[in-house]
Amino acid sequence: MTEAVTAAEPARHAASLAVWDIPAATTAGEHFAVKVGAKSSGGCGLGGCRVDVLDSAGAVLASGQLGAEPWPGTDALFWSEIELCAPSAPGLMPLAVRFSADGLVEPHDSGASPFHVAVVAAPDHVLTVTVAAAGSPVADAIVRAGPIRATTDETGRARLHLAKGRHEIAVWKTGYDAPITPLTVEADATLRVEAKVLPEHDPDAISTRTRSGRRELRVVGAGPNRSQAMTDDALPDRLCNNPNSPHYNEQVLSRDVGIRFNGKEKTNVEEYCISEGWIRVAAGKALDRYGNPLTIKLTGAVEPYFRDKTEG
Repeated sequence: MTEAVTAAEPARHAASLAVWDIPAATTAGEHFAVKVGAKSSGGCGLGGCRVDVLDSAGAVLASGQLGAEPWPGTDALFWSEIELCAPSAPGLMPLAVRFSADGLVEPHDSGASPFHVAVVAAPDHVLTVTVAAAGSPVADAIVRAGPIRATTDETGRARLHLAKGRHEIAVWKTGYDAPITPLTVEADATLRVEAKVLPEHDPDAISTRTRSGRRELRVVGAGPNRSQAMTDDALPDRLCNNPNSPHYNEQVLSRDVGIRFNGKEKTNVEEYCISEGWIRVAAGKALDRYGNPLTIKLTGAVEPYFRDKTEG
């Protein structure tokens, strides 16, 4: 009498997906490109695998094949550049990248990751914005008109290419507060924005403005869409290491912030969001074309904490 032996099924690997070099805004009807990458949890080579970019209905808009070499500065992030065409009407273009594991020797789960691109009307005019505070130019401030953005140079100037019509001009930089300026663009124009240096007596307060332009100081709690009294050891719902991000908080980051993700310690987190349940982790030492760390988004339970508090 013989006993049947069943071979154990090999473990399946997961593939983490990344999309980068996404334009802040693209003009309706124009072509643009994004970079798409996939990394195996088992460190397997993914060169030659197919990646698709899908529209909101799941239809394939474009496809590419991951290259044979990983992105520079990473161990195993295989990538491809994919060209897309923006729709003819302005708006938010929801997309998703899908990875196909067909043909791999090591079994992998296929995966998908959503992203979006802001589509704007073709620009008609140039708005030159000058940002100053106490009579001095403010460099490296982000100037935005909806999804269209630019950064001020050493003279405090930034140029926005805008379509005719009504816009709201917003300025952001850590340590400064500036009014939102409504503006109707009908020709090339200039705008001067006077910013104020924020006081340092309440470093945990986040300065915001309502749509009417009224300034508020509030502290963000750990739950979605909530404000609550901030304690010395409270952490914001969302935090980012990048000083150009509106979720950057120098005072919080000056302390040693730890992250537990799905119960495990993570030491390479660039950004987190508790309420939406995700983190962005650095993909090796790779940088995008703006010089920012290339990141991969992971979803799960996020638990930020101050290490100095736990050690005490």
